[in-house]
Amino acid sequence: MLRSKEYRNLDGNAKKEPNEWCIFEIMPFGLKLAYFLVKNRRMKLVMTICIVFSGLFVCAQNDVAKQIATALQKGDATAIGSFLVTSVDLTVLDDEDMYPSDQVVKKLERFFTANKPSKFEIKHEGTSKLDDHYRIGDLTTSTGIYRVTYFMIKGSSGMKLKQLRIEKFE
Repeated sequence: MLRSKEYRNLDGNAKKEPNEWCIFEIMPFGLKLAYFLVKNRRMKLVMTICIVFSGLFVCAQNDVAKQIATALQKGDATAIGSFLVTSVDLTVLDDEDMYPSDQVVKKLERFFTANKPSKFEIKHEGTSKLDDHYRIGDLTTSTGIYRVTYFMIKGSSGMKLKQLRIEKFE
């Protein structure tokens, strides 16, 4: 833990300088050690900014995943299409192949027309060894329940959907 420093003010009275950063208390041990070893005030500021922005990036990943989940629940193929990479690994029931994003949107529109969604609930989420972020959930439709799995990758413009699987839940 950072220790307070004593100094004398203009009146000659001893005063203690408060700890420099409140964020220090919530850092993991490895970051505390790195933070303590850095003596330069500017480097501490840079480290603090990096920590804050890394937290914002995690929030952005979750935001895209939630937007995709909402689009699945509404049956909005166009909204899903805005998150697709140029070529998507798509599985809809027995139809499995790599498709360009515009064809994926058309296939999803056909699926949602035949199977009107009413609810989508995420059951599991995580990160693969390849650093792909995935979600697994159940899509309740007018014709039954389907297991939906989607994988997202980090692209230059944020998180993008690279694989989508819609399979009959058994």
